[in-house]
Amino acid sequence: MHTNHPTPSSPRRAGATRQSRDQAGIHDAVMCALVRFSIPRPTTRGHASWVPAVVPKARFLRDAGMTLGFMLCAPTTTHAQPYQPSIACRVADTNMMLELYLPLAKDNSGNVARGMRGELQINHPKMAPQRRRWNLDDKLPAQFWNIGNDLKFRLMPAAGEDLVDLVVEVQRRAQSAEATGTFRLVTAEGVRVQGRIACQVD
Repeated sequence: MHTNHPTPSSPRRAGATRQSRDQAGIHDAVMCALVRFSIPRPTTRGHASWVPAVVPKARFLRDAGMTLGFMLCAPTTTHAQPYQPSIACRVADTNMMLELYLPLAKDNSGNVARGMRGELQINHPKMAPQRRRWNLDDKLPAQFWNIGNDLKFRLMPAAGEDLVDLVVEVQRRAQSAEATGTFRLVTAEGVRVQGRIACQVD
């Protein structure tokens, strides 16, 4: 009588099995990427096909597969920036340049808040070099009106005998954040500059 005995697995087949397990571990780690990513995976024809990343089944990840999985699946945290109402104005005139950011109160009252940023440059021949540039950071307007669509404010980086007085008057367009109007600059040296100004009210 002839008895069939099980044929032992060849070393080549055993090696292929181990290799397939390693590949499965790496494949699972890659597939653990966030859903918003797509990972290219070669097909049997050698072309890349894009496969949406999904959370894999619980299984053992080997060596490189586990390391790659931790790298791709690490949680990310995003922090939304709080809304800050503000006014931003800019003037690029021959005799004057203004860059201004003026925050408003968050209670929708329209009042001005601390944290002004900006710079005023007066390039008029009558101005001495040391009085041509004024830093507006952390200043407050000397006067401020914000009623309806009308916006007016007054900046006085210097007063008295060193007077530098800038008045801005703009009006917001209906259903728009854009505001346009005029500015008027007066200094102790007798400099008088006026012109158009554009602002953005958020």
